[in-house]
Amino acid sequence: KIVELSADGYYFNEVSGSLSASPLTLSALSDLTDSSSVNVNLMTHLEKKRVEYLMDNSKMTFAAAKTQAQTEILKIFNIENVTLGNSETLDISKSGDGNAVLLAISALLQSNKSEAELTELLSVINTDIRTDGTLDGSNTKQTLVTAMEYLKPIRSTIRSNIESRYSYLGISVNIPAFESYAFKLDTVLPTISSKTYTYGAKTLVSSVKVVFSEIMDNTSLSTDTFSITDTSGNPISGVVTSNESSTSSSVTFTPSGDMSLSDNYTATITTVAKDLSGNGLAENHTWSFLNRSDTTAPVIAESQAIGNPTNDSTPSYNFTSTEAGTLIYGGSCTSSSTTAISGNNVISFDNLSEGSYSDCTVRIKDEGQN
Repeated sequence: KIVELSADGYYFNEVSGSLSASPLTLSALSDLTDSSSVNVNLMTHLEKKRVEYLMDNSKMTFAAAKTQAQTEILKIFNIENVTLGNSETLDISKSGDGNAVLLAISALLQSNKSEAELTELLSVINTDIRTDGTLDGSNTKQTLVTAMEYLKPIRSTIRSNIESRYSYLGISVNIPAFESYAFKLDTVLPTISSKTYTYGAKTLVSSVKVVFSEIMDNTSLSTDTFSITDTSGNPISGVVTSNESSTSSSVTFTPSGDMSLSDNYTATITTVAKDLSGNGLAENHTWSFLNRSDTTAPVIAESQAIGNPTNDSTPSYNFTSTEAGTLIYGGSCTSSSTTAISGNNVISFDNLSEGSYSDCTVRIKDEGQN
């Protein structure tokens, strides 16, 4: 026994977390032969006109028409390999793929729309898909994509809204994994937008941060997908953390291993790093970086030469340096002075035997090891 049902009233908006300001009217076609209750929802509403058309014009059975209409509707949202069964039994308070799909579609259609805007969108979709089962309107398609982008940064809020609502009503629920289906309209592969470095002791790299072109699946960002190796290919131990803005995700590798053993390192982010729709990078992204923020060597200039000849066995040497650093002596000359400052410096060489010296050198190594 097939009946047409209509439900009209206020509803809980899972996106905003509040009750609707105006009532909404939804419809359903249902076979009551084996049903004692019917849940009129957005899926039953979307499929209704299409089911009627298929039964009237293609002479399909109710069950066959319903199955085809559901498949076509899911395709609009780029959802595949999910069987809904009786849409009027779906329940967003219970686990399961069908329930997750209903919640995902409900959130997409609602997004930030008013009740009037939602009613209009439902009418547009119903009219568009009625005769051929495909959504042809480019504006409507873009509306759904825009809605998807709106939901990405607030997906955890939506889940929290629903849990809080049912908790308020004193009902124990198991909210389905709608996040697995809400973002399937995103078919664009993520890319890397920028790479930045922070520096710690001795100006060595203390963290490497990568920003993606879109919001990523945080569970796919780990040391398995973001790694750093030294020049010998040895992996650097570290911790990977991720953060999310309203439009993109970033991931940061903080080394816990010794980064002072090499000047050059190679970082890799693999294609296993994925966005919310499951799209990965087109290819592994690998790049090399220098393990120093300061790559400029100090410049030394003699300001006063040692007298030639001199009878001073511990002569003083005057010079200027563009940077502070550690003094390095070469040749026959040494000194107890071990550091230099930026600017004017005076050092005294250790005791020299009588003779001629032409191989004495003084160099400075700065904090960046230049």
